[in-house]
Amino acid sequence: MATLLKFLSSLPTKLSRNIQMVGLVTTAGIASTVYTVDLGHTAVVFNGISKSTFCLNPGIHFLLPWIHTPHVFDVRATIHTLQSTFFTKDDKKISLQFHIVARPNVEHLPTLLNRRGFRYYEILLPTLNSGMNDLGKTYTLSQILEDEIIFSETIPSLLRENAHKNGIILDIVAITSFEYPSTRKWFCSRSRYMMLHKVLGA
Repeated sequence: MATLLKFLSSLPTKLSRNIQMVGLVTTAGIASTVYTVDLGHTAVVFNGISKSTFCLNPGIHFLLPWIHTPHVFDVRATIHTLQSTFFTKDDKKISLQFHIVARPNVEHLPTLLNRRGFRYYEILLPTLNSGMNDLGKTYTLSQILEDEIIFSETIPSLLRENAHKNGIILDIVAITSFEYPSTRKWFCSRSRYMMLHKVLGA
């Protein structure tokens, strides 16, 4: 009888502990399914069952532990410096420096993650010069110095097109430095000099 009474008296304590344990497990389970994506970021989520990926915009989301694996990207625009060297139709060497404002195309983030990883800028930005030599070979140095459109439209358009193919958006392309052979006086008139300085923002 004494043993029975002792067992009955311990029931409330055991029940309380069990309830607490259930509560802790439930809370932990809920917490592990809630995932927050901060502003300026996008999460690429890999589904371990279907082997597919999907993107999450900023906000609170629910994911399944051990099934969904999130990878967070900073999708805010960032400033980069890009160097480019090419030869003109008359074999004159031209060196350009750009300041570009770039951000990833959110729709291409799964591909960027799969093929390039998180260091995609370091890998892809140097490749934006692709085609610059072919472009240079269509003009002589004097033509480049005389034609404002080459600096303001043609070259930036080429960089933007190459970036778009690689899942990157260029919001701004600014030429900040322009070097060419200094052994010849290619600026034959002040009007050419002023035009180039206007384009370069000097």
